[in-house]
Amino acid sequence: MAKLEELIILPRHEIAACCGISEADDTKFIPSECLLYLVREHRSRPTDECAEMLFKTLMERFERGILKSGAEFAETESVVEGSIRDEAVSKFIELLVKDKNGEYQPKLDFFEIRFNKCVAGMRYDAKRKIYPTANVHRPVEYGEDGEPSVEFERAARGYVDFGPEEIEEPDYGPKLDQLIDELPPLQKSIVVMRRQGMKIESNEPGAVTISGILNKTPKTISKHLNLAFATLKKSLKGETA
Repeated sequence: MAKLEELIILPRHEIAACCGISEADDTKFIPSECLLYLVREHRSRPTDECAEMLFKTLMERFERGILKSGAEFAETESVVEGSIRDEAVSKFIELLVKDKNGEYQPKLDFFEIRFNKCVAGMRYDAKRKIYPTANVHRPVEYGEDGEPSVEFERAARGYVDFGPEEIEEPDYGPKLDQLIDELPPLQKSIVVMRRQGMKIESNEPGAVTISGILNKTPKTISKHLNLAFATLKKSLKGETA
């Protein structure tokens, strides 16, 4: 691709600047396929400001693609539609994180060829998964400050002692992977990234964090993580609700 050949010879600070261009007819606009290539190409090296901008822009494009595919929900997003979006984002993040950690993901190769078509396909897969279980997970209620409600916090409280180290015990094996896959999409995304060693927040310049990727405060991420651990603990340890 001619555009990619132009991009890979640019200094990284110029590539980062191009990430802020959203008009597709601008000569400095980075096509989504190229964005993904550049994200993957840098995966074995330390994260810098350019890598953070590429990743952030890629996720914004993906989410916009998911919403565009469901244009009928653009004005008022239903709980089900929100779950579909979160499920698709969760799957995409999982692919990227695994790929970054050396687990080659051939599915991403197709995204590098036809990004928008693959996004639409991922949305379709998410719809097929969410619709049959649309009422299984109670939606999280948020307060006026944008943080999860007091009831949500109470539900998650008391499980901070059950964390990544404990759920990685060998005895849990494939059962753990299955239980994580059954978590609500947002919680699943957070747990997947934590298992890969990603931090909720960081003071390091250019660091890619869970909070930054999901565009939620560290406090909200921590509450969802604790609730996810609560669910996993009950299932793995045979506790009852």
